[in-house]
Amino acid sequence: MLLVVTFSLGIVLTLIPLPGVLEWFRPHWLLLILIYWMRAVPRSVGFVVAWVLGFGLDSIQGAVIGQYPLVFVVVALLVSMTRNQSTYF
Repeated sequence: MLLVVTFSLGIVLTLIPLPGVLEWFRPHWLLLILIYWMRAVPRSVGFVVAWVLGFGLDSIQGAVIGQYPLVFVVVALLVSMTRNQSTYF
């Protein structure tokens, strides 16, 4: 339940319009939340969740189909590859 709430909040924060100058400094909230949950609960959040979130963001924003899913899955791969390395720090 908490996963759904935080991912929904990430989508809302991504879609809120900002003034032109501040738009350059907006973080990609949904991707940051995905990275957090992949590190916190790796068995529940993986590549399928990353692809579904990316595809949903593509359809909501009207971007080129496949742009966000590709980025989200590549970031998910990098997070899963470096998960064991960074647990000691």
